[in-house]
Amino acid sequence: MSLSPDYKAALERYAEDFIRIVPINEILNPLRFRNILSRPQVDEIRRLNTQEDRNTKLIDLFLDGRSDEDFDKLCELLKENNVAAVTAFATRLISDAQGI
Repeated sequence: MSLSPDYKAALERYAEDFIRIVPINEILNPLRFRNILSRPQVDEIRRLNTQEDRNTKLIDLFLDGRSDEDFDKLCELLKENNVAAVTAFATRLISDAQGI
């Protein structure tokens, strides 16, 4: 189970925006409850000190072993956010990954 080349390229292309925009603290539990991350993975991310470190770790987890379906679920979760910049970023990220 790993990201397809197009999904991986999109995530790498938008990594800086991801680190800056994604509200990591808000999405960790939903990612766990949707079976995208395990409890140990969530705990590992939470132990990191900064948002930049936590988001970088999440990117690494996706690049190293999550599926396209998991990526789609992440983007859908981000689209549910109340902050326009987060939802716009999610739309841009998934559109790029899917070549839309």
